[in-house]
Amino acid sequence: MVSLSKIRDNLTGTWAVMNGQASGLQQLDLSIDGFWQSFGAIILIVPFALVSLISAHVAQVELDQQVVLTGSKITLSLIILLAEWLAFPLVFAAIARQIGVAAHFVPFIIVRNWASVIIAAMIVVPKIFHIFGILPSQLLPYILLALFAISLRFAYRIACTALIASPLLAIPVVLLEVLLGVFTQVGFERMFG
Repeated sequence: MVSLSKIRDNLTGTWAVMNGQASGLQQLDLSIDGFWQSFGAIILIVPFALVSLISAHVAQVELDQQVVLTGSKITLSLIILLAEWLAFPLVFAAIARQIGVAAHFVPFIIVRNWASVIIAAMIVVPKIFHIFGILPSQLLPYILLALFAISLRFAYRIACTALIASPLLAIPVVLLEVLLGVFTQVGFERMFG
């Protein structure tokens, strides 16, 4: 289990890397233990995922759709979250040597994992306002689209900084993660949705 002070240090260092500051890497636990512990950050993301589910349910109810948020829907969403969480590191591990970034694979994945917590927290804020009726459903997609664009910018900076990669390499890495996420979600929803 990662201590609160280590979580704080990892998130602080990650925030610096997300803003293009390589010095943030010094605050992260870049050891192999730190690598495996960074996957535990998914536990911090689960509450944000549940809030997102509730927000989506509220939007469906507003459209007069007769939907019920069942335990099976929640379970499927959490399985998709886990699959998305693991898909990119597994695929990227397979190609890191071929694209010349194997030496930076561990720091990159550590930053990516901790950055997911920050990005999930950022995206959940308007969803909370939506759930409580402060933010109308019609406006929510536009705000989420803007936050998605910001998260892409952060992912690009992480790739440039943690992989020590040029834009020509960083952009395809970001696109790979986005596409894997989309394919994973669509695939699971078609199989089990």
